[in-house]
Amino acid sequence: MTVRPLATLAALLALAACDRGGHPPETTAPADGPVVVYAPASAASSLTAAFDAWTAATGNPVSVRFEASDQNVDAVIERRDDPPADLLVAGDVRGIWRAGMEGALRPVPPGVANAPGDPDGAWVAIAVRVAVLVYDARQLAPGDVVSYEDLASEGLAGRVCVLTAAEPLGRTVVASMIDRMGTRPAERAVRGWLANLAAPPFDSEDALIAAITAGECAVGIVGRNAGEDDANRTGLLRYVEPPVPAVEVIGAGVGRHAHAPERAAALLEWLVTQAALPGAPRDAALGEAAADGMVNGGWGADDAVKLAERAGYR
Repeated sequence: MTVRPLATLAALLALAACDRGGHPPETTAPADGPVVVYAPASAASSLTAAFDAWTAATGNPVSVRFEASDQNVDAVIERRDDPPADLLVAGDVRGIWRAGMEGALRPVPPGVANAPGDPDGAWVAIAVRVAVLVYDARQLAPGDVVSYEDLASEGLAGRVCVLTAAEPLGRTVVASMIDRMGTRPAERAVRGWLANLAAPPFDSEDALIAAITAGECAVGIVGRNAGEDDANRTGLLRYVEPPVPAVEVIGAGVGRHAHAPERAAALLEWLVTQAALPGAPRDAALGEAAADGMVNGGWGADDAVKLAERAGYR
């Protein structure tokens, strides 16, 4: 596969910061009521806390539809979002980039022009998550698993849990492995995961963690907010960040057909500038992580989907 180097992406982001103009947004009459947000169910906990904080700070209510990320993106692109999304939050680069390319988003507000995001100015990154290994300390010891491909080892037969490939994190991990290992080794690893499954792929990270906690499987892959430590993670579970981790970017943009575009833009700016979400890419390290996630999660997403289909990873 061909992946654009980070230097190229940095140049694109610099150009985007200089010119976020694009086409002027369509005029929309002011509307009363809450800001309508379409957001990924996988990030419901952190997003709910951020929206509650914004409402407390501004007095503006938020109404959120939490669904699978691709489902929300498709609804906004195809104008099946009822009521129309004022703000679209996607769980991965592939989804939010697709919404921007299909003309479903307005230009981002000037206040977030310098944030990592779409070179054409349709969306910005609001959080960065790292894919980490989580294991049951009753079944595995430190050092037993250190990389994503370790889940394919023979010693883990019948003990692995993974997220469905429809979940953004699953695609991000596969795209990262393709970039790091090459297509054929990555596919062998994914096929190894599937051979070692203790249960069918899970629809949510919460369900996967519950299965490990219950002893139904020994190890899996979940997301952790960039920069977060394990101080608040106690009990039976242990978390391991691989030497070259996959990075997932949560992106957001104002809906093209928003009923409350001004308030949606204000909410987006607040999410970015106030670092309202854990893993918000404000400092240099997280900004670099966001850029890395945009490379693998954006340009590598199609290759990841094709590999998953060939391997029977659904």
